[in-house]
Amino acid sequence: MNNTSQVDRSPLQSSFFLPLCAFCLTLSFLCYQLNFLRILTAVRMAFGMTSSFFFSAAILGLGVGSMVVVLNKDRIKLALVLPLIPVAMVVSYVVVYLLLRHEILLYQIGTWQHFVSYSFLFMPLISTPFILAGLGLAKLFTLASGSRKMLLSIRAADLLGAAIGGLLPIILLDVMSPLYISLIPLVLGALLALSVLRFNKKHLTYLLVCGVVFVVFTGFYLLTWNDFNTGFISAITFIGQSDSAFERADLAGWSPYHRINYRKEGANIHLYYNSAPITYILKYDQTPPAIEEVSWPFRYAGQRDSTLIIGAGGGKEVRFAQEITGSSKVKAVELDPVVVELVTSVKDHAPYIHNPGVSFVQGEGRHYLSSGKETYDHIVYALIDSPSTISAQSMFKPENYIYTVESFKDAYNRLNDNGLLTVYSLVTYPAHSDDFSEMALKLYRNLSEATGDPDNVAIYDFSDPDNRRRIGSVFLMYQKDGLDMDRLDRYAARAGKLSDIPEFRQKAQLVTPNYDKNPFIYIDRKMPIVLISFLAEILLFAILIIGSLVFVAYKRFGPKLIAGSPIVFVYFFFTGFGFMLLEVVLIHKLVVSFGAPHLSSSVVISTLLIGMGITSLYLGLKKRSSILVKPTRVFALLTGVLIFLPYYIDLLNSFLLYYTLGIRTIITVAMLLPLGLLLGLPFPIGFNFMRKRSPEGVVLAYAIDIFGSVFGIVGALIIPMILGYPVVFGIIFVSYVIILLTQRSFLKVEG
Repeated sequence: MNNTSQVDRSPLQSSFFLPLCAFCLTLSFLCYQLNFLRILTAVRMAFGMTSSFFFSAAILGLGVGSMVVVLNKDRIKLALVLPLIPVAMVVSYVVVYLLLRHEILLYQIGTWQHFVSYSFLFMPLISTPFILAGLGLAKLFTLASGSRKMLLSIRAADLLGAAIGGLLPIILLDVMSPLYISLIPLVLGALLALSVLRFNKKHLTYLLVCGVVFVVFTGFYLLTWNDFNTGFISAITFIGQSDSAFERADLAGWSPYHRINYRKEGANIHLYYNSAPITYILKYDQTPPAIEEVSWPFRYAGQRDSTLIIGAGGGKEVRFAQEITGSSKVKAVELDPVVVELVTSVKDHAPYIHNPGVSFVQGEGRHYLSSGKETYDHIVYALIDSPSTISAQSMFKPENYIYTVESFKDAYNRLNDNGLLTVYSLVTYPAHSDDFSEMALKLYRNLSEATGDPDNVAIYDFSDPDNRRRIGSVFLMYQKDGLDMDRLDRYAARAGKLSDIPEFRQKAQLVTPNYDKNPFIYIDRKMPIVLISFLAEILLFAILIIGSLVFVAYKRFGPKLIAGSPIVFVYFFFTGFGFMLLEVVLIHKLVVSFGAPHLSSSVVISTLLIGMGITSLYLGLKKRSSILVKPTRVFALLTGVLIFLPYYIDLLNSFLLYYTLGIRTIITVAMLLPLGLLLGLPFPIGFNFMRKRSPEGVVLAYAIDIFGSVFGIVGALIIPMILGYPVVFGIIFVSYVIILLTQRSFLKVEG
């Protein structure tokens, strides 16, 4: 017996090594995935499209790696796979940086160059490390296929490692920068690689070469981190613009929500959120840029004793409220704690922030509108959206929920009897008489629906006439005791008043209002062709790569591979499809409560995976479980729970908005953990059945589950935008009903 064989067999003698290996493997890759995604979106990517592509590429990689093990389980050696894992991760860091730095990996929104750069550059760089992860995990499953305890313990360690890996990038951000967080998976990967020395000392030269490559690329990554951190601050490149993507900032910081770059431009400090120039801190004695455009609602408002500003940013509206309307009480709410700290610390630059009666606080706008009790004379939505959100037609961002009918109702309820509501917003395809912006129509309809008084809602188009096919701004105004239309029109004289155009009002009545159940205000009339192409490509890759490998494996091993029942394909496809669809939709829904998609994704993913890991561990350690013998009842319980899940999530969202972020996290974990325990039943039960048939069948089940997960991710992007969340929850329920029905066809009593 050679040494390579020994490294793959001797760990079985220990009940500790294989689960520990799976735990460290998935912890490192989830930490790598989420932190690298965070860095990329902060540099120059829109979160929605990039995260979808990132997760899809990762899952595809796991599926490919798993099927390679199905076809060549004896040739795949942990001693050869593990040393490559940290190398692949750090090489991806460096190569993506180089492609961005030299503008090869493009981000020209809405162009085919953008599509091609994602397809043929970005996806392979992300998929390759996860192919290695798939090889490693699948090999661990085959090694443990002879023991239910070992197999399900490895599955539990896999899930629990993924859960902790998902939490680390969020938990550690308060104590270390993303640079050091990004080193954690590299260190764990290196320790995994070194662990092979315990069992095999034959491949020392191979291990040394991998180590040298790892050290060289890690050193280069550390040396270029400053470019990642302070460069790429104006990196969003729109169609028709040819400016360089790389510009350096004066300062950089990271918050739970954004990467913040600051740069002094003239007398003002400009702030960039995730590479987009969003706001500025206005020097006290300086005239604001475009002051006529941004301050006229305050001049119309006249004397107002109290003002609430949602999305305060650099605080210029705080100055307007004091100097123009004479407000003695100003509450400014800003999501990002780093921005709040910066704005409140530059007293010499923005002393108006520190005047008596001003409260500049950190908080999520929708949360504050829902939970606060104070009323105001003037409430301002201060340009909460950003060009990146608009151009990417985001469905992940919390801004979706700030413009829903429920949000406007919350604002309406916080107005005094003569209160004024002002909404600044960017819109896609700015409005004009023959082709009104879909987003402008939705904003007008939502506010009209919330107030029940459309005749007292005015909307003005401030778009540049020469820029009408890009992004422009609109202002909405509502006043409880009635707008003075003549006076208002004088202040907004240079804008087009859309609400005076009969065709605009008629089209607005035909638009479906955006409630929390269908909040996608940024989605224009139809899905962008580039997004459709991305999603089609993901499915095509899944079918051609994983699907073809499954077909080859079935031809080679025949009925033994599927334990004599083709229904195996259906069962495990829907365990992946149903769970991933549910997971991504929960992330979407809970964005409203967490204020940022990476926060909701971290909490949801980690909670569900912990619950599923506990279930798998229980089924593995219990000597004889009735659930394994008669799973029908628990499957029926799961489908029953899913009937009420949409109402449960709506209740959770409404409940969470009254608490701080920490309390919201604790409550969400407590309320989703039981769901995770139930969701953890179908896969390990089927997994254990496949274990008794063949090692290849075990890994095949894992690969088919991954194959279904890819379809779940794509479905979670398409279905809510087209049909709304109620239909999505219906499809999730049907998926688990199919699991309930198919399990009776192939699950047998355990012998």
